Amino acid sequence: MALVEHFKELRNRMLIAAVAVFVGMCVGWYYYEAIAEFLMRPIVEVAKERGKDDFSVNFGAGGVTQPFTIKAKISAVVGVIIASPIWLWQFWAFILPGLYRREKMIAFGYFLAAVPMFLLGCALALWALPSAVKALIGAFMPEGGTNLTAAEPYFAFVGNFILWFGMAFLLPVIMVAVNHAGLLSGRVMLRGWRWATIGVLVFAALAAPEPTSMVALTIPMMLMYVIACGIAILRDKMRKRDRPEYLDLDPDTASAL
Repeated sequence: MALVEHFKELRNRMLIAAVAVFVGMCVGWYYYEAIAEFLMRPIVEVAKERGKDDFSVNFGAGGVTQPFTIKAKISAVVGVIIASPIWLWQFWAFILPGLYRREKMIAFGYFLAAVPMFLLGCALALWALPSAVKALIGAFMPEGGTNLTAAEPYFAFVGNFILWFGMAFLLPVIMVAVNHAGLLSGRVMLRGWRWATIGVLVFAALAAPEPTSMVALTIPMMLMYVIACGIAILRDKMRKRDRPEYLDLDPDTASAL
């Protein structure tokens, strides 16, 4: 394919992904009230624990248009989650024309692994959300205080919280794919565990700015990092067995084979 054709292919893939997200947004728009009530539940629980009834989410703090904006943003997050099989597939499908038949089957396997991993990360975020809200609101508010949470920043925090968790769980899939492509060996990945730990901690601190949720994100990410390194090392050993010349090279050079 010529360069222009590659851009056309990318445009078409992005258009399909956008349509899928829009359809998911329609679902989120229809079930908005139930979704918003579910996402506000952690604040309600904090109020009950503190024996107060004046904890609330203020939907009018930013003006008369804010309720519509919030509904659109929540629907967009729902759309991204629902459409994740579609937009993840469009990413893999974009690189398929440059692969051989066997490589296409392998790429399809990575796609099948990426979808449940992304959804698992989103599910973990929903599980950790009540603890995060409880810590951020309940632990740092003095007795006798009240909380009128502005809706837009709250739902923005929740949406980013969920999507960052989902993207974080794509880490092992990406690592194994990079090893499979011959860009990095498993030993090189494992030797970089110090930098990986720092990167995971920084990522977790940005995605989950609260100790409980940060730990809830850091532990599985590090575990998945170790598992991905183990899979990559196992693949390198299998490659050495099938290709004896692989043994004569150091891991950094051998990964390019």
